[in-house]
Amino acid sequence: STFSFLGGPRLSPKDLRLVLENFSQQQPKAILIDGLLSDSPVVDTDQLDAMRNQHLPIVTGAYVTPAVIEYRPPINLSQPCLQLQTYLDHPIAQPEIDKLPLDDRRGSLIYGHSGAYKDIFRCQGHITYNKDGSISPFYLMSDQHILPHISLFAANSIRINDHGIFADQHRIPVNEKGAVSINYRPPEAFDGGRIKSLKHAINRARNNQPETAIKAGDVVLILFAFATGNTDFHEGTPFGEIPGGLIIASMISDLMQNEWLQTLEIDIPLLIVFALLGTFIGINSSAQRFLMLSILIPTLVTIGSLYLFIYHNTVVSWFFPVFSFLGNGIIYFALVRIQDEFKLITMEKIYYQEKSLRLEKEAEKAKLEGYLALGKAVQKLLLPRNLEGHFRQYSYFMRYVPHLKMAGDWLYTWQRSSSEYRLFIGDVMGKGPSAAIPVASIIGILKDCEAQKLSIEETLLRINERMIEIFNFHITSTVTAVSVYADGRCELYNCGGPGWFHWSESKLDYIMLRSNPLGMKEHLELGRISLNLTQHSNLFTFTDGYLEGSRELARFLKSFPKNATHSVEIDYLHDRLLATNQGTPHDDDQTLLLIRSA
Repeated sequence: STFSFLGGPRLSPKDLRLVLENFSQQQPKAILIDGLLSDSPVVDTDQLDAMRNQHLPIVTGAYVTPAVIEYRPPINLSQPCLQLQTYLDHPIAQPEIDKLPLDDRRGSLIYGHSGAYKDIFRCQGHITYNKDGSISPFYLMSDQHILPHISLFAANSIRINDHGIFADQHRIPVNEKGAVSINYRPPEAFDGGRIKSLKHAINRARNNQPETAIKAGDVVLILFAFATGNTDFHEGTPFGEIPGGLIIASMISDLMQNEWLQTLEIDIPLLIVFALLGTFIGINSSAQRFLMLSILIPTLVTIGSLYLFIYHNTVVSWFFPVFSFLGNGIIYFALVRIQDEFKLITMEKIYYQEKSLRLEKEAEKAKLEGYLALGKAVQKLLLPRNLEGHFRQYSYFMRYVPHLKMAGDWLYTWQRSSSEYRLFIGDVMGKGPSAAIPVASIIGILKDCEAQKLSIEETLLRINERMIEIFNFHITSTVTAVSVYADGRCELYNCGGPGWFHWSESKLDYIMLRSNPLGMKEHLELGRISLNLTQHSNLFTFTDGYLEGSRELARFLKSFPKNATHSVEIDYLHDRLLATNQGTPHDDDQTLLLIRSA
């Protein structure tokens, strides 16, 4: 309404003189102008000359910056209100100045009202506040000069000494950086006639009528830019966005009512104490007690912080101490529980060791049964679903006899197409889980190769490469593979296995196919041969659980009957192999593969 009344955002020098003189006649304690008055009036300079003789109790705003603003002279610091000694109880030396609770801005410059207003106003005070929601009561500009906040001129006296800053004998609780937290007032606290339009005051001043809105001893805050669409709003306050003028008003209320927010600067000690408390509770509490204390202590700290804030105007840092309490408590609670579990595991291990010594036979039996059950589970998991099947004119049969411990024998079937079928048999070096784990890896690689429709040679190269990459030459596996085709052809492959045996027309041929196992060398030496399977032909191979070494192999070839039938049965081969090696049984799985052509 004032902007509309004036036709713009500025008061003419005459209106400014009339209003300020009319205000001053009511003998207020101070008139504070929240603005820099940096525009130089070009007319009515005689009005400004008339104001110089009034000695008005007016303070205008100032701005501090380390940068030089061109074409603007900084404030002359010779005014008594800008002298540090004006506020000191007694003169002090340079080393003591650094200990004063002042916001050090030495080296910066102060810019305020235009030079046209020189010698009119009582002083200037800064109207800025810090990013952390605090205000610095004083800026230390040099060893001799100081700039008060504009709100301090609402006090009767301001003193600075080693104990702090005092306004009307009340201590202002500044922090170690020389700043005080803003005790925000809600905007509605300034309603009820406290905020008035300047339009009516201008009318009264123009008509030479006494100012009725001001009483003796009042503090008047003039907000020239306090208008819709022009006010600077500030975020992050407890009451949402607040106009900048009300922040100045809140600071004035703090000073006049002595209701400061005091910040307890004990963040680090609180952090350490709560961290140690969380550690102690985490180590020494049961699960139920730890859960209860983890809820109770943060709740009490939060309530206590709210109580201090509401009833004692004291701000306590509570979030990070509570966070450190919960963090340390959870970490050490989990650590102690893990240690307890390890202790229980160790005690259980000792118990079973002692029990094993006392009940050796029962324990050994249970152990062997466990191995057998695990071996059967691995067999069921890794072996083909069906151990026999048909493809065109071929029939295949597989026999797998697990030892009591897990071993590394494996089988795999792969129908490449309607005219090609592939069979693999292999044996990983070693026994137990150390052999079963590589078997699982090989089966996984085979499934991937099957999905990518690779050839057998590419598949074997891929397995060799992956085994070297995963096991670094520490694990090897023999592989014997065959690819049979609908037209009677077959491709035989061997990688370190015993090779293939071809029985046809009462004649047993041994196809050795010299090679090296997978996982032994980066360059795979692969044995490969093509063969035509005639009617009533038989191909078979096995792992070293049956026969191992050239002597046992020679004994088998020599003992194989010459009058065997054309269709060799899998059970017959199994029995013949066991009979050959009856004197020296092997502690290993026994795996056999037979392919028969109808």
